[in-house]
Amino acid sequence: VLVYPVFDLRCNTASYKLYSDGYSLTEKQMQWYANHFLNNEEEKSDPRASPLLRQSFSHLPPALCIVTGSDVLVDENMEYVQKLKDAGVETELVVMKGVVHSYFVLPAFFRENIAFSYAKVADFIKKHST
Repeated sequence: VLVYPVFDLRCNTASYKLYSDGYSLTEKQMQWYANHFLNNEEEKSDPRASPLLRQSFSHLPPALCIVTGSDVLVDENMEYVQKLKDAGVETELVVMKGVVHSYFVLPAFFRENIAFSYAKVADFIKKHST
């Protein structure tokens, strides 16, 4: 279960430009995180830091990926899920509209969205735990 995960620390997809500011998680914040997580710019292209750049996706487990529609991360999530599907990995993508990154921790604003997401997670775990 992946909730608004980061798959590419190069931070260069179209959604980084489209949602670069004003949608909770900003491009500037992501650059800051990447620069403090890694030793140098070259490491951003290492698949261990940017799993979207893996050579093979075929031996990965089933995945549920939840991301918001107005998130700098949405494009890389869509691309990652497609690579999993292309490799034959059972994968589900849930793009939450009308919420911002980190909505899971904002119940005063997104209670119904959180409940929906929790139900998706619970269903996915039930399906894959037998």
